[in-house]
This record gives sequence, structure tokens and C-alpha cells, in this order.
Amino acid sequence: MAKSTAPEIVTLSPAQLEELLAKLAGLLPGEICQLVEKLLRTLQWLMGAIEAKDTTIGRLARLVFGAKTEKTSQLFPRPPPASSQTTAAPQPKHKGHGRTAAADYTGAKRVKVPHPQLRSGDLCPDCKQGKLYVLKQPAQIVRITAQALFAATRFELEKLRCKLCGRLFTAPAPPEAGLGKYDLGVGPMLGYLRFGGGLPHYRLDRMQTDLRVRLPASTQWELMAQAGHALEPVHEALITLAAQGKLIHNDDTTMRVQSLAKEAGPPLKGKSAPGSSPPALSPRWRATR
Repeated sequence: MAKSTAPEIVTLSPAQLEELLAKLAGLLPGEICQLVEKLLRTLQWLMGAIEAKDTTIGRLARLVFGAKTEKTSQLFPRPPPASSQTTAAPQPKHKGHGRTAAADYTGAKRVKVPHPQLRSGDLCPDCKQGKLYVLKQPAQIVRITAQALFAATRFELEKLRCKLCGRLFTAPAPPEAGLGKYDLGVGPMLGYLRFGGGLPHYRLDRMQTDLRVRLPASTQWELMAQAGHALEPVHEALITLAAQGKLIHNDDTTMRVQSLAKEAGPPLKGKSAPGSSPPALSPRWRATR
């Protein structure tokens, strides 16, 4: 097959194109003349798009062959505005300055700071005539500090020994030391971090070790189990409430029960072990009213 040669490129101005179309209108039939006109105008538009500096090959392909994506914006473009003179309604401004207000820190420790020099009923130091009174809304500032998730306090109780009889006298522990090593809020917080925040015990153990307040993973399980006993009545009440539901949904997420797999024994090659059953599935049930 002979190699094809590039055709000669002919450039026509818009006026020359209109003159050529007028001459062809008297020489060609109507349908053929319209087809030739569309081809020439398409060629003129394509040459103009190629000569444009901001036109790329990809953009030119999308203009000629259309977009290949099936996005909603491509299949159903937004209609043009009804009138260019109509202006959009102004968006309402949101209240506030975009930062968290001091009143939103409901879990923050509140410290009341009195004025070091002035009291309610004192004369105004500015005008020397009016009396001062306390406002209901004080000025508020917030200070956020960093600490370990579980902080420890080491109370060092002074010990005295008699030189003669050797008896020891130990200072009593302050009330804030409490009775046990772990505060009552440690167990519930561990449960919240594990099941509410998805923080594994081993990771919390490593974090507390890095912060020099060790809390082993085994100890976390024990504290969380002790705190869980207080929630057993709530758990039983939820089970009773769920049993009254009229619609039950099944979650088909599979889970291998290791204890049942060990009882069944190792399966034989190509056959199941005698008296064994396939791995049990543990479906999750939930009931809604």
C-alpha cells in the first residue's frame, strides 16, 4: 500500500467561505448544498479550535466526540439562568465568629476569679461617684492543656520512727486520695475508649507507657469487667425491650467461633471429621419497634 501524502491545506477567510457557499448554492441540489455547507463550516470551526492556544488534544477530543464519563453533570447539564439581569438572593450570614464559644466547653473545669482590688459596692475608681455591682455574665477565657488519658498521682505519706521502741507513725492519706488504687471512673472510661472510640487496649497500654503512667492491657480488661457488672440491669432491660420488637434484622457477617472449631478437631483431607459440623456463624440480632 502506497504511503498517503498530506493534503494541501487551504485557508479561507469567513468572507471567502460565504462567497464560495453562495456560488455552490446555484450549482448543487438543495440537500447536497446543505451537506457541503455543514462540512465546510465544521472544518472551519475545527481549524479555529486547533489554532487556539488554550486548546489541548484532550479538550478537542471531548468537543468533537463528547465526554466519555457518565457523571450527572455531563449527562444532565445545568440549564442556563432565565435572565442574566436577575441577581441571586444574598445568603444569610451565620451567627457567631466561627470559633467555639466558651460556653460550649461544658466539660471544662470552672474556676471563679474575683477581682483582686475591687468589690461590689465600692466607688468607681474612674468617675469617683457611682458604685460598682457584679454582672451576671462574667468575662470568660478558656485554657486547654495536654495530659495523659489516665493520670496518676503519687501521695508520699511521711513516716516517723521512734528511736527507742522503733514504732512507725505514718501520716494519714488525704481525702482526695480515695480508698482504691483506681478511681471509679477508670473502668467506664476504658469501656468508652474501647467500644465507643475503637481504641485497642494494647495501643492504650503503649500510649500510657510512653507517657510514663503505665496501665497494662490485662488490667484494663479487669477494670472494665468490674465496671460492667453495674450495667447488667440495663443490659437485661435492653434485651427485654428488644424482645418486644415486631421486626428483627439479621446481620450476615460471618465469624469463626474458635472454641467450637477446637472441639470439632482437625478435618480430614477431603472429608469432614466424624461428628463435626461446619464453622459456626455468630449472627448479630437487633430488634426495632
